[in-house]
Amino acid sequence: MNRRPIKTLRAGATALFVVALLVYARYETKDIFRGPMISITSPEDGGRVTNEVIRITGTAKNISYLSLNGKPIYTDTAGEFSEQLLVPEGYTILELKAADRFNREAVEHIRIIRNEEASS
Repeated sequence: MNRRPIKTLRAGATALFVVALLVYARYETKDIFRGPMISITSPEDGGRVTNEVIRITGTAKNISYLSLNGKPIYTDTAGEFSEQLLVPEGYTILELKAADRFNREAVEHIRIIRNEEASS
C-alpha cells in the first residue's frame, strides 16, 4: 500500500492550518500595531458656537489614557466619550490626547469660536 498520498495530504492540511492560524492572529492583533486613534464627532473643527457650555463627543480606540486639555476623561465599553466643557468667548483650541499601553500618543485639536448671541 502506498502511503505517499496520505503523507502529502497530511502535510498540506498542516500547512493550511498554520497559514489560517497566522492570518487569524494578524487580524486579531491589527489594532495593537496601529496605536491609539481618536475620532471627534462634535463639535466640528473651526465651528462656531453661541453657548458657553459645549459637549465634546467622539470615539477613542486602542487607548489606556485619554485627556481633554490635560484633564483625564473616560470612555464607555464601546470607546465612546462625551464631556461638557465651559468655553470662554472668542477663539479656543481644545486638545484631546490619547496614549496606549506602549506610550504611543495621538493628539487631536479642535478649534472653535464662541460668539455671544445678539440680544434684541
